[in-house]
Amino acid sequence: MKQEKILERVYSPGRLRTAWQQVRKNAGAAGIDQMTVDAFDKRAEELLNLIHEKLKAGTYRFKPARRVLIRKEGSDKKRKLGIPVVMDRIVSQSVNLVFEGIFDPTFTASNFWFRRGKSQHVAIKHVQAIVLEGYEWCASVDLKSFFDEIPHGLILKLIRRKIADEALVTLIARALKAGVMVDGKLEKTTKGCPQGSPVSPLLSNIVLPKKCMLF
Repeated sequence: MKQEKILERVYSPGRLRTAWQQVRKNAGAAGIDQMTVDAFDKRAEELLNLIHEKLKAGTYRFKPARRVLIRKEGSDKKRKLGIPVVMDRIVSQSVNLVFEGIFDPTFTASNFWFRRGKSQHVAIKHVQAIVLEGYEWCASVDLKSFFDEIPHGLILKLIRRKIADEALVTLIARALKAGVMVDGKLEKTTKGCPQGSPVSPLLSNIVLPKKCMLF
């Protein structure tokens, strides 16, 4: 059954405060507006209320993320990250909190990627159990530029299978198309799920089974 009026859960004051607490705990760098987590903290109640009112009215707009490059572990290649402004991180985290309860139960038991109660250690135990069953081969697969290449249409299509709230789907679409600032210039985002947003890992988990069916 599709769930309705989900956006109301996202902008509820209590959930926004919980989302803010998690964003504050994670800290992180400032986005393009240069507002740090500490600076937001000084005006938290005022700004959380502003977020609530804009989401409720349907006038909230995401700002472009700030592009940074980080070196991939064990490689000379670099990974693109987008640093959202603090307000956008809070909204994305609130969406993540709501979506987690809706979508996580649909994920397979062998999915250990960014899920509550899952970890590398749990994944290792799972693999050890499979080995004890007699399996001897495994395949290592790297989905090249996975986050960067996810079609926006596919993300929204899969969300609509569980969500009947078009206002929330519109909010997600705006987040995906917010763009990224690179050397002071705005680059449009016509595809991809920005690495750096709190909700991106969950969105990738929604899409991943469909992508893996291609293999």
